Amino acid sequence: MTSPSTMLQIRNLSIHGSGRTLVRDLSLTVPRGHTLALLGESGSGKSLSALAIMGLLPSGLSLGSASRVFFAGDALPLHDDAAMRAFRGRRLAIIFQDPMACLNPFMRVGSQIEEALTRLGVRASAERKSRVLELLREVELPEPSTLARRYPHELSGGQQQRIMIAMALAGEPDLLIADEPTSALDATVQAEIVKLLADLQRRRQMAMLFITHDLAVAAALAHDVAIMRAGELVECGQASSVLSTPKHSYTERLVSARRQLLAHRPKSAWSGPDSGRPPLSRKEPALQKGPGAHLDSVKSQCSPITPVLQALPSKGDPLVVLKRVSIDYPARNFFGAPFRAVKDATFDLRAGRTLGILGESGSGKSTIAASVAGLRRPCSGRINVLGCELTPKRWQLPPALRRRCQLIFQNPYGALNPRLTIERLMSEPLRLANTAPAACRERVADVLSEVGLDASFLARYPHQLSGGQRQRICIARALLCRPDLLICDEVVSALDMTVQVQILALLKRLQQEHGFGMLFVGHDIDVVRWIADDILVMHQGAIVDRLGVDDLFDPARHEFTRRLVAARPGRRAA
Repeated sequence: MTSPSTMLQIRNLSIHGSGRTLVRDLSLTVPRGHTLALLGESGSGKSLSALAIMGLLPSGLSLGSASRVFFAGDALPLHDDAAMRAFRGRRLAIIFQDPMACLNPFMRVGSQIEEALTRLGVRASAERKSRVLELLREVELPEPSTLARRYPHELSGGQQQRIMIAMALAGEPDLLIADEPTSALDATVQAEIVKLLADLQRRRQMAMLFITHDLAVAAALAHDVAIMRAGELVECGQASSVLSTPKHSYTERLVSARRQLLAHRPKSAWSGPDSGRPPLSRKEPALQKGPGAHLDSVKSQCSPITPVLQALPSKGDPLVVLKRVSIDYPARNFFGAPFRAVKDATFDLRAGRTLGILGESGSGKSTIAASVAGLRRPCSGRINVLGCELTPKRWQLPPALRRRCQLIFQNPYGALNPRLTIERLMSEPLRLANTAPAACRERVADVLSEVGLDASFLARYPHQLSGGQRQRICIARALLCRPDLLICDEVVSALDMTVQVQILALLKRLQQEHGFGMLFVGHDIDVVRWIADDILVMHQGAIVDRLGVDDLFDPARHEFTRRLVAARPGRRAA
């Protein structure tokens, strides 16, 4: 029997599938009123362990014979799905990593929360509607009555995730399993959600298993942390102790990756063929060698920038120029007014430089990125991309330019066709360019290795990959055509810390080699500050601040910029 104060106890949890052991003899304990953060790289078994606790293992996977999970002192009936339904959504709740894959695209989000409440036994329609609005307010969503009538595709990634949190909290569970619930959120909303979860836990003495790749969030929220690698538990203990003085070499690598991100920022801009600086070699060590090697390599070969947006170096015409661009979303009904998502945006981006865009969810960051890629019509103003003028009447990029402008979307699951293998997904851009099949496969394998994946992934389907692995596939596919302009929309938000640093270093290295410009949309201030040369800060559709990365922490900056900086999670892990 478990202690009365123990809410969750996992004993010898093993998960088998495809002739392999995916999780081996995992044992953890989560007391009532405590948070245990489960950390580790993508594919380490974190999410699989969460699914096993809920009795939701995918088809083809099975539990080891010695696996036991106890909840409030009693063994969970993991092999009896009907019996588990009495626990799921009530005493046990889970927030999944990918909200867009979990929300019904044909139902308004308010109706989906109502559906959860109906399953919990709330029969009165008025009571359900009132509870829906209360839950939306609890997760800090604006205008709950209006937002409840929207469909998932009408919400930003952060707003979708908050809907999922509201649904999980509807049953007021005793144990909440949160699988990367803050990965898609900007700094201010992330801080609010972390605070919300902590407050709910204290009020109800709820236990929480919090799966994350963000060491700063784990340090701010968790009482204890457990580190997994390749399906095995390598270290476990108090958060303050493990994250400050790790004992295992793998834990030290995770902690040092964040320190590398904070300490080493490559101050670089492409200096062009006449600079006298040779491009970096294509035969550099693979990403698996570790983040520090790439960071040091990039930093050593980078030249200083001028940290002022208006003083960008002149190297011919800019890649992107926006002049007083405004973008509207259509009215929701015949008598409604359009919603202005972007207001009078003006900026430019030159070859070899990276322009970062920071802001809250719904501030217009992704809308601007889509308009530059020719995927969103501006209602006024002009956009010049790669020498092509885009206007409200002619707003799409011509086919000849589309290979030169590549967009990496925020949601990797929605960006990959679930019916195609990774090899077919990756080969498609090359086939359209009439590349021979043998050359296609070789090129795809080379690009996969650049993002830390081997050729064994070619035969897999998107659903067989972790969230971080899917995002790396999206990044590799965008790099296949060697674009002149790369638009990155939250491209590392789904990745664990070590891979974040590796991918950022990869992007910076490729930029140094090829001189492409990058428009980098992000919510992690430290990530954007590391990779960007200059930063735009957006709030409610308007650009409220323009600054060099070295000015980000200047107390004289715009009030909203200071608010974003203040909302960064505590950096005990750094």
